[in-house]
Amino acid sequence: MKQIKYLFLIFLLISFGTDSIVLAQNEKATVVIKAGISLPSGVYSNSIANNSSISRRSGFDFGDDIGLALAGPAFSVELTSPISKIKGLGWIFSGRLIINPTNSDDLQNFYQNSLKNSTRDTAVFSFDIGSWVHIPFMTGFSYGYNLLDDINVYATIQGGIDIAQQPYRKVDAFFTKSQTTENIEDTKYDVAVSYGLSAALEFEFFESYNLSFNYLNLGNPSFTGSRTLNPKFFTGIFDTTTKIAGDKRPVNMFLISFGYKFNI
Repeated sequence: MKQIKYLFLIFLLISFGTDSIVLAQNEKATVVIKAGISLPSGVYSNSIANNSSISRRSGFDFGDDIGLALAGPAFSVELTSPISKIKGLGWIFSGRLIINPTNSDDLQNFYQNSLKNSTRDTAVFSFDIGSWVHIPFMTGFSYGYNLLDDINVYATIQGGIDIAQQPYRKVDAFFTKSQTTENIEDTKYDVAVSYGLSAALEFEFFESYNLSFNYLNLGNPSFTGSRTLNPKFFTGIFDTTTKIAGDKRPVNMFLISFGYKFNI
């Protein structure tokens, strides 16, 4: 049911974008293609949480206030159609692809140190964590003003949805006594959808080149998935594979992008 609801929202966003072109058929619609960098902020960028722990139920539980996200590439396509009755105002529709790699060094060191002077202090951990992937679709309004000759400034506000993939997690352990290496946790997440907001300040040069500064809040997506634990390390567990439900991760970031605009 949720999938149908989100597909319907995507359809509405696309419909609004195409309808705005029809309504402003006497004006020229524009497309801006952008590439830039995503800078994670807040909890999304945290490398360790206050409640990180190891347990038989949750394996390597990273905790709540953590995302491990690093700076990564961001790409977008924006379609803007002027609203003919209000000078400078336009209807905007955008689609983005954002990839944020991760760094688990601090977390890995924390877990390794937590084993010291315990019965399990014979395992050396090795973490393999994937990258965050976000595909937001948004729509909203853009207002432009001629600042100087050949320089225009735009303020935009958008809302929509984000299709997100949380990174997979794999943890291997080298057991010093037996001199063997085994996978002790394998966690995978399903795609999650959340609501998001975007606000941006953009500068346009010579009617073609674009420099934008964007704040993106992609909500608090709730992920499902599965976790498989190895009983050789997590002794006494009854189910090696368990379902994950309601793993929430707040997502916030800044985008700095360069783009090229053309009329359609």
